[in-house]
Amino acid sequence: MKRLVFFWLVLAVGIGWGLMVGQVLAGEAGSAAEPAKPASATPPAAEPKEPPLPTPPLPKQPPSPTPPAKPTEAVPVDSKQVEAAILKALAEPSEAEFAEMPLKDVIKYWHDRHKISIVLDTHGIKEIGIDETHPITIHRKDGSFRAILEQVLEPLDLAWTIRSGSLWITSSNKAEEHLVARVYEVADLLGESKEDPRGHLEELIDVITSTVVPQKWSNVGGPGTIQPLILRGKPVLVISHTWAVHLEIMRLLEDLREAAQPEPAKQNGPPSDSKAKQSALPEVAPSESPSAAPGAELARKKSSLAASLSGLAERSRQAETELLEALGKPPKEEVPTGGFGDLIVWLSEIYRIPIVLDQRELKSKGVDLDREVDIPVQNVSLRAILDWLLEPLDLAWTIRHEVIWITSREEAQKHLVARVYSVEELLPAGLEESNWQEELKKLQEVIYDSVCPGSWKETGKWSSGGIAGAGCLESLLVRGKPVLCVYQTWSGHLEVARLLQELTQAAGPEISKAPGEVSKAKPDGPNY
Repeated sequence: MKRLVFFWLVLAVGIGWGLMVGQVLAGEAGSAAEPAKPASATPPAAEPKEPPLPTPPLPKQPPSPTPPAKPTEAVPVDSKQVEAAILKALAEPSEAEFAEMPLKDVIKYWHDRHKISIVLDTHGIKEIGIDETHPITIHRKDGSFRAILEQVLEPLDLAWTIRSGSLWITSSNKAEEHLVARVYEVADLLGESKEDPRGHLEELIDVITSTVVPQKWSNVGGPGTIQPLILRGKPVLVISHTWAVHLEIMRLLEDLREAAQPEPAKQNGPPSDSKAKQSALPEVAPSESPSAAPGAELARKKSSLAASLSGLAERSRQAETELLEALGKPPKEEVPTGGFGDLIVWLSEIYRIPIVLDQRELKSKGVDLDREVDIPVQNVSLRAILDWLLEPLDLAWTIRHEVIWITSREEAQKHLVARVYSVEELLPAGLEESNWQEELKKLQEVIYDSVCPGSWKETGKWSSGGIAGAGCLESLLVRGKPVLCVYQTWSGHLEVARLLQELTQAAGPEISKAPGEVSKAKPDGPNY
């Protein structure tokens, strides 16, 4: 019994001693983990620690399905919409007041002003010795963006085209490598005879290739091509050329359509905005609803491109009309005596039209802008004043870049344009279609011998300067009406217009025009 009591006593003492040692060791570990606290007289009683509540397991959720990845296809940009936007910008009013500004900064200015992408082909321009820092000096307060752009680019042998959704500035040679194919509906321009549409198409092709940059077609080694095609009985032309040439073709075809309009429509003045403009590009009438037919949206886009082309051609026509009107008017004030350069500035301000000096050509001619000049005649037209000023200096004027361009006589003779003259009133009444060509040939011979005789390549004559004439005269039957397509300098055009007007008046009082009325045989503008 004593041994059993002794065993339990020893066991109790051992347990007590073990508990005391455990508390001491636990206190030392706590003091090492916590900062020392000031001693307190009455240490706070230890709060009992509650064991943490067990966290109930969350219910398992099925994995959410991953949404399928959206295709990363690029949204296609409609090329016709982009082209229409760029062409519209080219017809917008612009300005240029640059003095020794780097070419790249000029491009950036136009990019910001007209809100279109403009790319400078640095590689292409370097091939002709031009870089993006080339200094540009120009002062133009008014004009279309296209006219001002070409005024800057041409002296540098640069050109523009539309490429990769941008207005592309590159060398002239590079621009000619990037040709654009367009389809022109021309059924309304052919003769009334339906028997030989291909024959009529060939006649129209001859007119186009002879009067629109004739040196730039494949038949003479140039880049442009033109092919006739009959689609379901409808004649069309497929033309591949630069954008600049397409604009000239558009202008020519619109002039042909206007020349063939009935007389009452022509006497009502210029067409209003509400009048539908004939277009050389294929037009499809839009449906009542955009979703009415699959081709409705395409038709709208084609119309937008055609409208932009037509608007650009019309902007050029309006500028030429204003300049031609000014050339036929005398100044409102007496012409002063002064330096040549100052007098040109005075004329520009009095007539409120841009008159620009071709500095490069004037410099090559050694023209002194401070040379004092005197006009011996008064109360004459601006054209007469310019002739008096320029002829002694071997200079000439032309219409270029929507301005009166003062340059050397040689340069002016290189700048020819195509214009259309209606000559129905000069042919015998009731003339059959088979005989009109013979009558027009007689009229052509009169023009060859009477107007700038040395300037027509058809005559085989040479000008006094030893340069073969480049002028051309083609006849065509448009909707059964005979017209003449003349490719000449502006000075030559004014002489042709004057001759045809006098012939029209000599044909009889019943077809003569009232004073101030524009003759059908005249281009837009006043009588000269």
